[in-house]
Amino acid sequence: MDVGLSSELEQIIHTRDFVKLRDLLKNWAPPDVARLIESLAIEDQVIVFRILPRQLASRAFEFLSLTEQEHLLKAMGQEDV
Repeated sequence: MDVGLSSELEQIIHTRDFVKLRDLLKNWAPPDVARLIESLAIEDQVIVFRILPRQLASRAFEFLSLTEQEHLLKAMGQEDV
């Protein structure tokens, strides 16, 4: 992933511009979304995963390693899972 893009996404996450974040990610391929999620701190992973369209989130989840899947599920509330 492009370092500049990664920095831009982290800035968007930290400013809590979730509409912009969702718009940026909604057309990404699931493997790319998974790579983004894996590159973030766990708190940011949860934010990104929650704002994704449901179908994209479930498809991206499949591309996460089993360890990353476990960490993400543990970090999310029971309701989200």
